[in-house]
Amino acid sequence: MRAGDWAKLAKDINKVATMLVVIKTCYPGANVGRIVAKVPKVLLKSPEAVSADAAVVRRVLAAASNLDAIIEEVPYLMDPAALAQSLSNVCRWYNTQDPVSMIARNPKLLLNVEEADLEADPLYGELTTAG
Repeated sequence: MRAGDWAKLAKDINKVATMLVVIKTCYPGANVGRIVAKVPKVLLKSPEAVSADAAVVRRVLAAASNLDAIIEEVPYLMDPAALAQSLSNVCRWYNTQDPVSMIARNPKLLLNVEEADLEADPLYGELTTAG
């Protein structure tokens, strides 16, 4: 996150507290500290947006018995668009029609898939190798 974003949060501690409660309410079995440590930008969203996103995520991952653990491990999935992309990647990389059960068995699988997908991109490393 940018310094300006951190400054916004520091100025409005009540919003930070509200967001922590909203996240815990949406994902009661998850460790909110771990979520925020991995995706602090979630604190910049509105409570309504986080709640609405959580409703979509819960619907999409309804078959997973460990939804909160999945979100804790891979919190960027709190964004429905990122979740849809990740499920698509799991289908493509593992040739499965049931990506939710694969994610439920091993949430870290997504981290591996996303990293491999990035490295397979022809532009991967382009910015770091430019002289």
